[in-house]
Amino acid sequence: LSISAYEEKEKKISANLDSEFKIFEPLWNEWILEINKIVPTDNDYYNLTEGISEEDIENHSTLEDGITVPPALLNFYKIQNVEYDAVTSAFQILINNWPYELIPFEDIAEEWNSIQDLQFHEDDLPLMDYDLEKININNYANPKWIPFATGRNGDYLLFDADPAPKGKFGQIIELQNESWSRDIVAESLEELIQNEINNLKTGNTEHFDFIVGKEN
Repeated sequence: LSISAYEEKEKKISANLDSEFKIFEPLWNEWILEINKIVPTDNDYYNLTEGISEEDIENHSTLEDGITVPPALLNFYKIQNVEYDAVTSAFQILINNWPYELIPFEDIAEEWNSIQDLQFHEDDLPLMDYDLEKININNYANPKWIPFATGRNGDYLLFDADPAPKGKFGQIIELQNESWSRDIVAESLEELIQNEINNLKTGNTEHFDFIVGKEN
């Protein structure tokens, strides 16, 4: 057993927000406000941290094959980030009655690699039935789909940086692992977070029951 003086964790300086993404500031503030009404900040699963720094961006924004985390996601995480928790997270997004937890920025590359490991050989591809006018996919996942929220079951929410001609850059795709469902659940990250804020305001908060210790 050793005893040493407590050393306060050095606070990082968050990277400057690009002007075209200022919309994320009020969205984050409102999302935090609504979550704080449900989950106290001293809860074990309240894992909010300061926004990412320039060093974080330099170290963690490049994936493989020249693919990088898109500016919208970078700026989203410049405002706030989350810490990894092995059990669950207060910062989650409910889609189709399933909670998706925000991925810590520094773990995005690892989650992206996990998805790439599931790509099929061309001869083994199953039959796919998607909205190919909006979704550009010819395998398990498009490599330019960037994960930022996980269902912890192989399902993800993905930022689409390579849409089909009638799709929208930045549309949010729900990837379901077992069903092979690939559906657009929001036209943008802003819309996704606003939808979650609206969801919380209506009192649809059952996905926080475990976190706050409610019995089913």
